[in-house]
Parts: sequence; C-alpha cells; structure tokens
Amino acid sequence: MRWATTFFAETGDPDGARACVAALGRIATDSPQDETLSAFSHGLAEAALLDGDHDQAVVQFVRAIELLRSVGAPFERIGSERRAAKALTLAGRNEEAVERLVSAHRLARRLKARPLAERLAGEVAALGEKVERRLSRRAVAGAGAGGLTRRETEVVRMVAGGRTNREIAQELFLSPRTVDMHVQNILLKLDCRSRADAARRATELGLLAVPGPASSVPGRHPSTRP
Repeated sequence: MRWATTFFAETGDPDGARACVAALGRIATDSPQDETLSAFSHGLAEAALLDGDHDQAVVQFVRAIELLRSVGAPFERIGSERRAAKALTLAGRNEEAVERLVSAHRLARRLKARPLAERLAGEVAALGEKVERRLSRRAVAGAGAGGLTRRETEVVRMVAGGRTNREIAQELFLSPRTVDMHVQNILLKLDCRSRADAARRATELGLLAVPGPASSVPGRHPSTRP
C-alpha cells in the first residue's frame, strides 16, 4: 500500500494517493506495529507533498525511516529515503537531499539491486553531484566521524552538551524543524535510540574532542528525549 501511495503521488493522482493514506491509517490503527506505522507516516508524507507542505513531508518521511530500523525492510527504507530527498529538494535543502539519495544508493548496492542503484545515481546527478564522489568522500569522513556531516557533528556536540533542539536552533540560526532533522539523521547514522546514546557514541568516536561553541554547558546533562 505504501508503494501504491507513492505511485499515485508521482503519477499525479491525488485522489488515489489519499485513498491509500486513509487505508494505511486504518491498518496502523488496527495493528500499530513499527512497519504499519512507518507505512502510515510515509503516506502522510506523500499527502503533505501533494499539499505543498514540504517541511512536514520531510518530518514524516524521516519518521517512516526511523520506524523501519527495527523491521529490516531495506527496499521500503530506500523508497522513503528517495521520497525524503524529493521533499528536501522542493524545500530548497539540496545538500540534505543528496545525502538521502546517497544513503539509499549504498543500500541498493548492498542489495545488488542494480537498476534501482542506477536510478538513484541518476537522481543524485540531477542535483549536480556524482554519487561516486560522494561515496568516496563519505568513506573518508565516516572512518573518523561516524558518517556525520560537518553540521551534524556540530549538532551532536551541542546535544552532548545538554542543549535542547530549540537552543541549538537559536545558536545556529536554524529552524527547530531543521535541527530535529539533523538529530534524527544523527540517531540513524550512529545507530542510537536516544540523545544520551548518541552523546555516548559520539564520545567513543572522538567527535567531542574538538571543543565547540556548545560542547559543554555547566549543570546540564544530555537529554534522553528521542
């Protein structure tokens, strides 16, 4: 059903897409498991895209991806990553869109899904990047930074210092939604379930060794909010 929602959304059939979202909502209500909840979030994201609410679409796609972590559904994750990239592109956040597509491409290659990997590489190219260059760059960065981007590293240092998303947003001149997106990316990349886990993992990787503007805040402790 999640695939049908995307198919209808991409082929310009909003009524078909919304009918699928309604069905996914009923399924998720009757059986609130991670996989069904993920599919519903994916559907809500497609609906948000149809409504032109690109930021909300990103939030819902990221939630769909996060819920799949405990399920082991790689093709579904690729689908949500690819559509998250579409939402990010429409929101003018091309750098994040490329990161999503490259993540999906790597997973497709591990699955030996060559046609899908080629399609994803083409979508990266359409954003003015080459997937091979991104992969090599990520491999070098990932060896010492857990695969985090420079901005994500900055955010995780602030998280480890006990800053809330709102405080991080104010200090970095970002929207709270953008910071939330970065935090979710950090949790995914570091394979953590909470902010406290991410702070511990970042310490193990040496990401907190370089003092940042908010690397520590006296009297504050890392939040355990996801």
